[in-house]
Amino acid sequence: MKRRAQTSFMSVATLALLLGCGGNVNLGGKGTDGDSNPDRDPPTTTEPDPSASTSLVKLPEVNLDDLVVAGDHLYFTAYGAKQTQGLYRCDQARCKATLKLLAEGGFAFPQVLGNRLGVSRFSEPGGSYDLMTFALPDASAPQVVFGDLPGLQPSPALFTNDFVYFGVLMDHAVYRCAQPDCAAGPQQLAPNPGVNHVKLEADAGLLFWTDGSFIYRAGDDGVAPVEILQPDGQLSAAPPRTFDPEYPVDGVDSLAVRDGMLYASVARSQTGRGCDSTCPHEIVGWPVEGGPIQVFFKSNTRLSNVAIVDGELMWFRPSTPFSDAATMSTCRVEACEATYRELGQVKSEDGVFTAGEQHVYWVEAKAEQRGNTSFLADEIRRSPRLPKP
Repeated sequence: MKRRAQTSFMSVATLALLLGCGGNVNLGGKGTDGDSNPDRDPPTTTEPDPSASTSLVKLPEVNLDDLVVAGDHLYFTAYGAKQTQGLYRCDQARCKATLKLLAEGGFAFPQVLGNRLGVSRFSEPGGSYDLMTFALPDASAPQVVFGDLPGLQPSPALFTNDFVYFGVLMDHAVYRCAQPDCAAGPQQLAPNPGVNHVKLEADAGLLFWTDGSFIYRAGDDGVAPVEILQPDGQLSAAPPRTFDPEYPVDGVDSLAVRDGMLYASVARSQTGRGCDSTCPHEIVGWPVEGGPIQVFFKSNTRLSNVAIVDGELMWFRPSTPFSDAATMSTCRVEACEATYRELGQVKSEDGVFTAGEQHVYWVEAKAEQRGNTSFLADEIRRSPRLPKP
């Protein structure tokens, strides 16, 4: 999932005073206030109901980032003027009552790898950052895999059980380090010219990323020579004129890889020239080694942040042409048109979402009024996963 390039750092206070009461809302109609007792969590959903979403916790004047699910818990990073900056955890079923600060500091991009959690840990603004892991479920036993990376416009690292992959803006290159401590040092895999922000994806020994126009693939866990591919009907190799600005090429907004398939949100050129966010977009997929394309969804507006969890595709689209808010949508890959749904509005196109076995989670920002002061309150919401066929 694509993410803001900057990480904010604020002063600290306490989180407990900020917790608001949750409620229920039916996305197909008028919402309700739910339980009137502010100290109780909303009931856990037991039957899939794609039309409903539930508020887990609301945090006034707080910014939430990077949700991820591991076991029975939901992990997220947060910061704000009235809240301790750090890594938090809560139970999926009772988030507000179980909310816990696990580690203070500037954390971002959490990812689950087996029984550990991979994160980026930032120093002061403009400083360096470390790639590290914690043991689950309590964020114990911290292990720095590689440290002191330049903090200029950091990209999310990709943690796997064997390696951590990352891009470095200053030399436009992709690197990897062996888990758990990069004992042999970082290994440069490929140059990545002209790209300021790279999001890496991996599956079955293949490493993927995009420069916004083409798809890059490197086998043998990233060590094999990089192939440059077109987002066409077969995921075919790009011709030698790849970087000619006049070359007619579609745009690739985001990638996701899972279970032998590569998924992408693609902008389709209508002019025979390079495309941008004003072009029609599609959610598509190919076998990771190449093969016939599948088109899952089409739109006249931008589609971004594509992700795939256990056969459920997820993506964002702008709510209006002039708004940074976005609508989150999902469908099943087996029948996308028949199962398509819109879950709600995320706070920006760079918003975050995640999914567990039973629910999809995302962050919305609700307008709140306290006296004569208006502010936004970040709210974690969830909806049942679409049922498998």
